[in-house]
Amino acid sequence: MMFVDRRNTQAMKYQLKAAPGNCTHEEPLFLWIADMDIRPSEAVTQAVSEFLNGDTFGYADVDISESVRAWYQRRDTEPSSEWVVPLHSVVSGASSAVRTFTSPGDKVMVFAPTYGPLYNAVVSSERRPVVIDWAKGNIDEKRLDPEAKVLLICHPNNPDGIVLGSAQLTMLSEFCEKHDILIIADEVHADLVFEGPQLPAWFDLYKKSITLNSASKAFNLSALPASAYAIIPDEKIRQRYQKVITRTHLYSGPVARVALNAAYRHGLDWFVSTVSSLAENRELLRSLFAQLLPEIPVTIGNATYFAWLNLNKYGDEKHVQQRLDEVGVVLSPGSEFQYPGYFRLNFAVSPDLLHKAVDRLSQAF
Repeated sequence: MMFVDRRNTQAMKYQLKAAPGNCTHEEPLFLWIADMDIRPSEAVTQAVSEFLNGDTFGYADVDISESVRAWYQRRDTEPSSEWVVPLHSVVSGASSAVRTFTSPGDKVMVFAPTYGPLYNAVVSSERRPVVIDWAKGNIDEKRLDPEAKVLLICHPNNPDGIVLGSAQLTMLSEFCEKHDILIIADEVHADLVFEGPQLPAWFDLYKKSITLNSASKAFNLSALPASAYAIIPDEKIRQRYQKVITRTHLYSGPVARVALNAAYRHGLDWFVSTVSSLAENRELLRSLFAQLLPEIPVTIGNATYFAWLNLNKYGDEKHVQQRLDEVGVVLSPGSEFQYPGYFRLNFAVSPDLLHKAVDRLSQAF
């Protein structure tokens, strides 16, 4: 069994002071923040340990471009190593891209529900968000805004795990090309796809794009957020972006790059086993909801380790949160994703915890 007990560690997921709501249950069940209850690959821990046991902590330049290029071959594509820009994190990379290629007051298209920090990257930069309802991946072109300067998209989507079909991806790319709109794509969950073909990469679909990715989700390295990077095929866009990242010191550090290289070069067996365990949990969760909570609409998309629960019929978000607090199930509220009334459940936990959580939810709803 890959899943481990992290309750007595420094894991943020298991700290009530950091968790949503106001849970006072004697045995809370934590299924909120986006990491996995799985130990990292031994290849990663060994590589990081060897680096930290070295004889210097001075400046070091660790190349990740070849590892990134080789890793993308799994998705039947191969970005040029010159396109890779190391980053501190996907979120800081998205915020920097919005600020670099737009001006205050410019329109930026974002979807709802979507990862909260992406929406915040627009608002905090004093840009105008054009919020487009995701509608389970059925995007109506008529709702897109030709006056927008940027399309900021999380794909696969967090929180519902939806993967867009080829027709939708083509439509978005063609629309942005027609209206000269930059696509900034958060692809951090793109490796965690359970069925069907690998996802096409944005840099193959549309050259005026910035693809943001990281080893943090696929390899559970969120404590090393700098294991991130951008892939930018357009040379002028890449050079302009690179200058901003360098000037603001938002590039990644060597420890994170060592971890990324180890994960991408030597962690494939661990990754395959992890995806298999997540797939089993995914089917278990489907079964549990069908048996115990058939009346709750739940979306379990084709990627990520999330279930997206529609709890609107049980009252407003505050009331539903109180019921969750009472039964001791800690989930992420939909308001964090611009979609109040929904809650995100992280199923990258032990099967036993999933059984307990769904049983408690059946008592609450």
